[in-house]
Amino acid sequence: MGFGWEFIFKFYFCFVVSFGYDSFLSYKKATQSSRNNDTNVSPARAVDRDITTCSSTGADNPAWLYVDLQEIKSIHDIKIYFYGTDTADEQRQRELMYGYQLYVSNITDLRALDLIHHCYNHSGPALPDLISNHVCTAFGRYVIFYNERIPGVTYPNSNGGIQNFTYVQLCEIIVNGCETPGTYGDNCFKRCPSKCQEQRCHIINGNCLGCMEGWKGDTSVQKDIMDWNVEIFVQTTA
Repeated sequence: MGFGWEFIFKFYFCFVVSFGYDSFLSYKKATQSSRNNDTNVSPARAVDRDITTCSSTGADNPAWLYVDLQEIKSIHDIKIYFYGTDTADEQRQRELMYGYQLYVSNITDLRALDLIHHCYNHSGPALPDLISNHVCTAFGRYVIFYNERIPGVTYPNSNGGIQNFTYVQLCEIIVNGCETPGTYGDNCFKRCPSKCQEQRCHIINGNCLGCMEGWKGDTSVQKDIMDWNVEIFVQTTA
């Protein structure tokens, strides 16, 4: 009996941990605002699937890093491992990350941040956790981590003084979603409704983000009345 229960438990556990969204493993390119003099902290360290290696910009304002997914993806969540989770600098690292923002975009022009999808804004007052996970349902090619120090705003600084710069120091950015186009659901097995524009639907509930011409409704299953009128007009005057 003991062997049987052990087998069932192991089978169930393996099934549970393998259930979920796809992790985009194919992307390898990351770019950041500047490069620290240490060659061991290049932006590639943030996407190498090793949380013991980390990227770092220099002292910048603004400071940023973006990940290129190579093509437009349906994204569900973004998990970030910040530098400092196992160091004596944890307090200082959390202060440096204070106020960070996440964006998903199809462009990398940071001057147009107000025009792209804003996923998350850390606004305090608590310091951010050094391992953070954010649900961010969006379609996009680039995931952008952005931070800045705005003149006249007081930021946490246990070292004292005014902090007019920050760093981006990331050990890993993991982006999860649906790898196969036109799918949704927490295991990406469900197909988006056939009349969704570009076969794109909300990754959680499957609602169309837009409908093909002549269709409407959350799942694009309703024939547009204007389209029906056009068809009737054409048939009666032919």
